[in-house]
Amino acid sequence: TGDGKKSLNVELNIVPFIDLMSCLTAFLLVTAVWVNIAQINIQPKGKTRDTANVQQDDEHADALLLLQKSAEQGVRTPEVLSALGDEQVRAGKMEEAVASYREAAMKSPKDPAPWELVGQIYASQGKTADALAAFRESLRVKDRALIHVAIAHLHLKQEDRKAAEEELGKALETVTGSDVRE
Repeated sequence: TGDGKKSLNVELNIVPFIDLMSCLTAFLLVTAVWVNIAQINIQPKGKTRDTANVQQDDEHADALLLLQKSAEQGVRTPEVLSALGDEQVRAGKMEEAVASYREAAMKSPKDPAPWELVGQIYASQGKTADALAAFRESLRVKDRALIHVAIAHLHLKQEDRKAAEEELGKALETVTGSDVRE
């Protein structure tokens, strides 16, 4: 223009933006395919799902035997005892699992997880008083919202609404968001 002003009409080259969008679209498609492939359950040739489950059960039985042997030979660390308890639960040996978790709790007094597991086993067996005691031990080690919720659940099973509400209030006070299960 003749009056010293620059023209505002500028041609914008949109080819780089189109290239960027096509790259992003291709990336999203590849990611979606990758996620779907990761979810496919691939079995070895000639094995059906049933034989794979049997094989997995055999592996858990082998793990249980190895962990029991290690514990009998004096390797009674909290990690070994917790893993032993996990395998005992898988095998349906709940009382043995409780004993393993209790020993793990005694050997690792700053870890609240073994007491939580004992409480869960007792709760599943309908042993409310024992479950409450185990959950309270877990809280003594570390005050966590998840345990307060478990205790509230037990109170609700006993139809003690007031105690359940108190525990849920404590859960709200202690929730941090750092535990994935919260």
